[in-house]
Formats: sequence, C-alpha cells, structure tokens
Amino acid sequence: MNAALPEARAHPGDGPALPYACLSVADMLGAVTALAAGIGASEFAVFFIGAARERGRLTPVLDSDHPAVSAASRILSSSFGDDMVKRAVSSTIPTWWSGERESVSTRTLERLPSVQRTPLGLPDMPGLAFPVYGERNLAGLVVFLGTEMTLDAPDVRQLHTHCFRIFSDVIRLGLCQVAQLPNATQRELDCLRLTADGYTSDEIAIVLGLSVHTTNQYLTKITAKLNAINRIHAVSKALRLGLIA
Repeated sequence: MNAALPEARAHPGDGPALPYACLSVADMLGAVTALAAGIGASEFAVFFIGAARERGRLTPVLDSDHPAVSAASRILSSSFGDDMVKRAVSSTIPTWWSGERESVSTRTLERLPSVQRTPLGLPDMPGLAFPVYGERNLAGLVVFLGTEMTLDAPDVRQLHTHCFRIFSDVIRLGLCQVAQLPNATQRELDCLRLTADGYTSDEIAIVLGLSVHTTNQYLTKITAKLNAINRIHAVSKALRLGLIA
C-alpha cells in the first residue's frame, strides 16, 4: 500500500498499489501521471462536481498541465459539462468516447463489457471517465485521454478503485474548495511565490515592476481567494495545493 508507484507499466495491475494517501499535490500528480502512463493515456484530468449534483458544474481541479488548466479540461467542462455531470451522479459505470478517428484506444474500449459508450467527449481524442464520490457528499470524475490506451476488464476495476483514492486525496488536500474560488491570476501567484521566497512587498514591487500598493493588492486578493488569515497562511496553503513551487 505504501510502495511507490512505478513511473510506467503495461497495466495498472502489474505493479504496487497506489499509496493510500498522497501527502501533497506533487505526490498526487506523480501518482496519477504513473496511472495514466500505465494504460497508455497521454493526458488525465480530475473534475469536481458542485454540491447541486445534477445542476452542478464540472470543474477541473487537477490535470496534466497543473497548475494551469489544459485545453482538454476546459473543453470537457464547458462544452460537455452538463450531460457529463448527469451521467456521473446517476451511475458508477465508467464511460468512454471514441473521437472521430479509429485508434488503439477505441478498439480497446469498445471490447470492454464494464464500460459504457457515450456520444459526449472530445472530437479528436478518445477518453475514459470514472465517476467518483467522497465524504461530505462530494462527487467528481477522473478522466484519462489518449489514442494509445490499452487495458482489460480487471484493469478497469482496479483503475476505478485508484480513482476513488485519488478523489479522496483531492478532497483531503482541499482542491475541491480551491476549485470553487475565483481563479488566481498569474500576477497574484507571482507575488505569492516571491513572498514564499522571503521577499518583502517593496522587493516584490521592484522585481515585478509594480508599485508597492499594487503588489499589496495582489497579495490581499490571493490571500482572500485562498481563505487564508494572512500572507504566510496563504503561502502555506498555496504550496500544499501545488499552486506555487
């Protein structure tokens, strides 16, 4: 259970189990990246569904481009969000889509009896989506994307179990809470990153070419967005959530 996941393997069942709890976002990124590589997926994304359930939004909280949000996550959450949310909260059956061209992934996924095909998804990228649920009645989706995915029915079951553990860590690390906050701007994160490095407001202003007043405004905004009590608390939360490094 505590063994490190290999960087890549032919199938999820070929190596040690996913650690029960990732200690940081960096740990989680490494674990999910390894899971994706293990089935031949080129991208992954973890989505949070709001408390309204059927009327909730599909909000990306972690993906291959973290701390940025990938183009695939943006498309899935905006163009296909409502229907995907309804499917996710009404069934635990994993769903998949084929994209517009035949691929290794489509040939693999169409043979699996344990997954359900959907007309939703990305037109140029096959995907496999796992509904997940956690404490406090929270729900989400863990999605793997790529044209070279290979797995069998036992792999799907084990991968779904891993996805539940991933979502549990997403909740524990507070990523669902962050997903409901306004997006932090790059300038806000730059100011917070320099604060983490020990810079004062005056020094940050010089480095970024800002006024001290503007610098303090950015820091005040990001502190509020993170629901932190002060800058130091904001730095601590941002580091734990992988927003800054």
